[in-house]
Amino acid sequence: MEIVGYDSWKRPVYKDDTVEVKAAPKPVEKPVPHVNNYTECTPEEMAAWRQEDYWNRGDYDPLVMFVVIPTIVQVMCMGMMFTVMYINSIIF
Repeated sequence: MEIVGYDSWKRPVYKDDTVEVKAAPKPVEKPVPHVNNYTECTPEEMAAWRQEDYWNRGDYDPLVMFVVIPTIVQVMCMGMMFTVMYINSIIF
């Protein structure tokens, strides 16, 4: 057997005539589906959509969603915790 090189652990790699090396098959390219299946809207439709849609009207404030509502939830949880501690001090 003929040594053709060494692997990563410095072991000899022998040439093997019994194994037939084949080239890897070429990947089959699938066609890309057409995604432009919409129609352009008119300026009137755009104006009507902006007036009807809550998020695009302009009166949506992200401060309410990310600060005020979690603060209310946290204060209510704290109030319930103090209420349970008070009730426990009365009962026990």
